Amino acid sequence: MQTRSFIKKVNPDVILGMGGYVSLPGGIISALYKIPLLIHEQNRIAGLSNKFLSKFSTCTMQAFPKTISHAKTVGNPLRKEIANLKNLKNRFKNRSGPLRILVIGGSQGAKIFNSVLPEIAFYLKDKVLIWHQVGKKNKIQTLENYKKFKIFPYKIVPFIKNIEKAYFWADIIICRSGAMTVSEIEYIGLPAIFVPFPHKDKHQYWNAYPLKLKGGAIIIEQHLFNAKTTTKILKNINRKVINIMSNKINPRFLLNSIKTIIKTIENTFLLSKKIS
Repeated sequence: MQTRSFIKKVNPDVILGMGGYVSLPGGIISALYKIPLLIHEQNRIAGLSNKFLSKFSTCTMQAFPKTISHAKTVGNPLRKEIANLKNLKNRFKNRSGPLRILVIGGSQGAKIFNSVLPEIAFYLKDKVLIWHQVGKKNKIQTLENYKKFKIFPYKIVPFIKNIEKAYFWADIIICRSGAMTVSEIEYIGLPAIFVPFPHKDKHQYWNAYPLKLKGGAIIIEQHLFNAKTTTKILKNINRKVINIMSNKINPRFLLNSIKTIIKTIENTFLLSKKIS
């Protein structure tokens, strides 16, 4: 009812749904009011809302091929700060010193990273530098976790505003594998250790899987993610390995994603006016 009231007030020419449960009411109202509906699926495994809406959407778009059978593959839109990064392949060239590990748990952090990384840092000691995004409410507790092991990270922050700088700084990232994170990492060519959030449909696992197949990433499922396992993996990663992993990612990224989505919206609008 709230969605219907809002859509009646705005009177849109086109409705764009970007996935998630919040897009479902708008998609249903678009059908009732005969408003053209476009949807975009960002993951490799389509969510329930987009699976349903794709049955009657005017146009279905997807980030990755073969997610929805009749969809148009347009990629995921990258922020211009990331798309504009230069010299991506050369950034490791003259680096030396400890391995730079970027740890990202999302804006809310990831409890498992905040509890396990301090122990990993203890085992690796001065062999690594850790830049750890811990989430808005977790900085004090995570600092305490590091102090227990007498470890002081390179940086520990609630949130990284300029993520492109952190990506460029890092040699390897430990993170979840949401669709946008994977797309950004693929474009940059940043080696990764993915710890997918254990959703029922495992869509984060399948987002990361192609990068694992290429040899540019490692996947550790959450129930297997612990200090000893991860430390063993990191001990076998040096700068030579980082270069090899980065080169294997070799992204075929659709950089014109935003323009393609906009053009699709414009064409849908023009076609609807022509038909009406």
